[in-house]
Amino acid sequence: MSAAPSAFQIGERFCGPPDSANGGLLGGTFAAAAFPDAEAVEVSFLAPCPLGIDLAIDRGDDGAELRHGSTAVARARATPLELDVPHPPAPDAVGPVAG
Repeated sequence: MSAAPSAFQIGERFCGPPDSANGGLLGGTFAAAAFPDAEAVEVSFLAPCPLGIDLAIDRGDDGAELRHGSTAVARARATPLELDVPHPPAPDAVGPVAG
């Protein structure tokens, strides 16, 4: 089991929309911090995330919330990794390679 931090910051150079964090970076950082041993994490964004400010991770039985003061920025929950991988086509169903 990995040690899970209780807070983190997104640096100002990782700006997405004006004056807020890049969503992909925020989602990945929050997921990894809140559930370091999960095989998959679902993150929902609730408000723009400020840059260069401590963001607190509040963990509960049903997931985690990322907060800046009294504002909930995002919520996350661990979830099973479910992939629906298609079967490859049969060799005789594939045409010649163009090129």
